[in-house]
Amino acid sequence: MRILFACLMMSAMVAGCYEHHGLDGMEPPPVPMGDAGFSMPTDDAGLPVIDGGPMVEPDADVPSEPVLVVDPFYSGWRTPPARQDMGTADIRVTALRDVEWDGGIWFQISTETPGCMVRGSAGTEYFRDLKVRNTDTGETMMGPVSIPGTEPPGSIATGFFRIGEGDVRRISAGTTLRFAVTMDLSSAEDAPGEFMGCTYAVHTGAGTIIDPSAVRLVGGERLRSDQIGGDNEASYSGFTVDVAIPEFDIRADNLRSSTILVAGGDVWQNVAQYRVGPDESIASFILNLDGDAADIREVAIAADGYVLGTGRFPSGSRPVTGIRPSEPFVTPSDSSRIFQVWVKIPELLSNAATMGVRDGVPISGDFFRVGISGVERYIGSALVTSGFDPIYGNEFVIRKSRPTFTRQTLSTTTIVNGTDQDLYRFQVSADAAGSISLSQISMQVLVHTRSGYGEVCNMRLRRGFTDLPPDSYTIIALEVDRSGSGAVYESPCVYGRAGSGRVIIRFTDEEIVSGSGNSYTLHGTVNGFEAGDSIDVSFGEPGGVVRPDNVIVTGYIVPNTHVSAIDVSPYGMPDTAPVWSRIGASIIWSDLSEVPHGAMFGRDGGSRDWTNGYLIEDLTQTQTLSR
Repeated sequence: MRILFACLMMSAMVAGCYEHHGLDGMEPPPVPMGDAGFSMPTDDAGLPVIDGGPMVEPDADVPSEPVLVVDPFYSGWRTPPARQDMGTADIRVTALRDVEWDGGIWFQISTETPGCMVRGSAGTEYFRDLKVRNTDTGETMMGPVSIPGTEPPGSIATGFFRIGEGDVRRISAGTTLRFAVTMDLSSAEDAPGEFMGCTYAVHTGAGTIIDPSAVRLVGGERLRSDQIGGDNEASYSGFTVDVAIPEFDIRADNLRSSTILVAGGDVWQNVAQYRVGPDESIASFILNLDGDAADIREVAIAADGYVLGTGRFPSGSRPVTGIRPSEPFVTPSDSSRIFQVWVKIPELLSNAATMGVRDGVPISGDFFRVGISGVERYIGSALVTSGFDPIYGNEFVIRKSRPTFTRQTLSTTTIVNGTDQDLYRFQVSADAAGSISLSQISMQVLVHTRSGYGEVCNMRLRRGFTDLPPDSYTIIALEVDRSGSGAVYESPCVYGRAGSGRVIIRFTDEEIVSGSGNSYTLHGTVNGFEAGDSIDVSFGEPGGVVRPDNVIVTGYIVPNTHVSAIDVSPYGMPDTAPVWSRIGASIIWSDLSEVPHGAMFGRDGGSRDWTNGYLIEDLTQTQTLSR
């Protein structure tokens, strides 16, 4: 009888009673040690001992009506972020008579979040610094205690709180105590990384909530189980708590515009810039490459003009790598901070295009963009990973060298009829990495006249102060038929009645530009202009006459209607290249990356290193002449 009664009173510690509460098949958990060194003592017979004496059956004359009422309830406890108290199961205890309580409460912690099981080996602490807190006064009534991890890993951990060794709490008749099990995440040691992003529920009771043998009437005997009313034996699920990872604030910031990156050399080049919100400490960055890893020799995280850490992308297309700076990247508590992604571009393979090799080697015309898709950051001392969709920088194209176009000032911008008028002067220079070659330059001429009789004819090109030999280039003007047919025809002049024209300068051979380069002037004879008339000249978008240079292309030069085009197919034969592979271009130039290099049509003396004007700087400036 004595053994049976002890089983009923301490059902959370006996397997047979454990089954009664929906935990069939589970071994009764060991009673964990609290910070105060508490464990449930037993006598020689193995029965639990309270306050140094064995638990005995109370006297029969103790009143059988409820003395203590236990009521688990929802208190609307908020779901906090990390670094704050985690409110969990709430309990309300009401005394109907004066009692003294020197015991504690049973509880369980469970999770259904994948990867957040209550794991750990014997002796390790998974849940730390758990307390019972009076929700009315904020007083810590019990704890702190820690819960060992289960072995093997499971989804439920069971624990016991005790008021404190030798401590007795008096609850007067008519008094109600409200308290909750909490886990303090305010310090780093109490917020291990495993908690971040996990959802847990605390269940009051592991058989019983309040152990009746731990409660006695003032001046009387300890209570029987039938003297605790309410919901003392129910395993009650408290408020579910999401131990959330604080949101990570990152955004692209003032990204460098897409441009041509020159390959080779031990030079860092900025390809992306990001701004991180306040109060962050980042241990590592996860970077994504949208492109071929062969095009990036090294990648770095930089801030304030200094490299913080470097890495390399693994081989293949669209690889991912991590960079861990020597010191964490820290943002101020009250403001954001910027970091950049820098890259080094390897030397280009000079015969890759000729051999038909495209992937796995750095060649002229390859393009890429770099992004970020996650970080490892410290929440206190816990290192957690925050991932997100990749945030990419702009796209960049790789060339062996690059040209730069710069508009220069004319000596006069006043139209004088019947004279040879300078229309547009520009400087073409080459990057220090090497010379470039020009094959075709297209310019837009807009003639604005009231009468419609203004015209620009007999156009020629001057290099420096001397006209180029007539047999070294050709200039044609393309006009759109104003009848509505949309037909394009060649014309010796640009006429005001047409409203606009496209002037195509095509070099017979190729024009090599080195270093600071050459100054070129387009000039022609002007006639028929009246007061208020004007001419606008630029490298502006070709519109319907010539295809805009708004895509990356690399290939052979091929003839096309009125102008040269670029054949992006692998054939390289003018008569066999399909129409779809011929892409019209406004400006055609080469970085001389192929060996041997040539300016002939197709593979017959030509090379596959020609491209268009996409990303050339700066083709946006307009020159206006007025009458």
